[in-house]
Amino acid sequence: MLFFSYHYIYKCAANVAILHSNDSGLQNKNTNIRLLMKQKTIPIILIYLSLLCIIYSCKKTEDQRLIPQIYWESPSKNIEFKKGESIPVSVFVTFSENIQSITVSLASPESELNIELHKVQVNKLTTKLNFTFIIDSTISESMLQLDASVISDNGTNHFKYPLNISDDSTATPFGLVKILKNEYGKFIVQKLTSSLSSISTPITFDYEYESSVSINQNLYVSTIRAGGLIKINSNLEPSILLENKYNTDPFISSIAAYPFSIYTTSTPNNQIIGFNNNGTETVRADLQMDISEEILLIDDLIYSIERPTNGGSFIIANYNKRTGGYISSQNVTRLTADPHLFDFGNKKQVYFYHNLGGNTQIERFSQNENNISIIRKINGINLDQKPLKISNSEVIIPIQNQLYLFTKEHISSEIFSSNEKIRAVRMNAAKNILAILTNESIILMNYPSFTEISISSSVANVVDIQFID
Repeated sequence: MLFFSYHYIYKCAANVAILHSNDSGLQNKNTNIRLLMKQKTIPIILIYLSLLCIIYSCKKTEDQRLIPQIYWESPSKNIEFKKGESIPVSVFVTFSENIQSITVSLASPESELNIELHKVQVNKLTTKLNFTFIIDSTISESMLQLDASVISDNGTNHFKYPLNISDDSTATPFGLVKILKNEYGKFIVQKLTSSLSSISTPITFDYEYESSVSINQNLYVSTIRAGGLIKINSNLEPSILLENKYNTDPFISSIAAYPFSIYTTSTPNNQIIGFNNNGTETVRADLQMDISEEILLIDDLIYSIERPTNGGSFIIANYNKRTGGYISSQNVTRLTADPHLFDFGNKKQVYFYHNLGGNTQIERFSQNENNISIIRKINGINLDQKPLKISNSEVIIPIQNQLYLFTKEHISSEIFSSNEKIRAVRMNAAKNILAILTNESIILMNYPSFTEISISSSVANVVDIQFID
């Protein structure tokens, strides 16, 4: 409108100049009018354009306030992934309203496919998600995408992100190994792919296998009599950290692995011994009783559940992590066998579960209250393994046919069940992958959706599974 008005006025002024072309005074006046109109019109146009920009900017800002803003850092749209390959996801979400939770699922515009991959409770304005998942090679859809469902105080919004997936499947090592025993005095370690097929040549070790843990791409194995505590790296190359010079059985009674250290208890020495990532010994603590059944590291403390060899009652003792010095202990009257320690990040409170009368009983030792109290009972016999720590607020407790999620608020809920008897459960927390060994199969699953990635019935002579990546 402004531009049209200027054009009309300018044409009128020009006509006046032509009609009175013989009057020089009028020509000068007309020229002055034209100059004046140009000088006034240009600022008006600039003001008009500025107003448009402000209005558009305000509308865009208002739109941004209405929905969350999401930025996909990975996976890259330029990288093609194969089914069975690990896919890293990194996404940043921000909003002017409180973000309650975010759920990322695998979906397809071709079908009703919707597999939950990762879910977090947020309750703040900004968060970043980092996780890894694997696409099952049996998924038939050719077009796949990530669907981020963001629930905020303003409602629910969905954000789609395309995945570049090829039709091929990968057969590269996945970081999962199975451990086999088919003759006394030997055990075998075999690397597996994401489809649970064997890859590379299996390695045989001339020791009698007893138990194992894994951390930082290393497998730590305790053996019976010959050997001791053996470290096996991702290339399946062994080295002995603690040699069983006494040829005693048992030599190692428990192992606890952490990102920067590993702790074990040696029965002949009646000691807790700590090592760093390089295998260098860092601390020794003399046990208060003969045998330590389980150890747990929390902050600057080492907790140990111990018992005498003559069958007396258990105690829970704690030691200084740096010096190994004994601090205090408490009698554990209800415990009879096979305790497993865990925590929720508070060094003054340590939990443990054990089998009692065909049920799994969870108890808590509180240093502040100086007592041990019963927290929860779960139907079913727990496996003889540590719980899987998901975070400082959640652990998974494996039962013979179920998995239970137990929270810091002392809420327990069944999250998985199987008709097969579960023998071992391992987790790769960085990839959100669970591996379950049953009496009939090995199952690889995404967590927390429990969607199956692959399954294998090749479990003859398999005694354990571990992640070493």
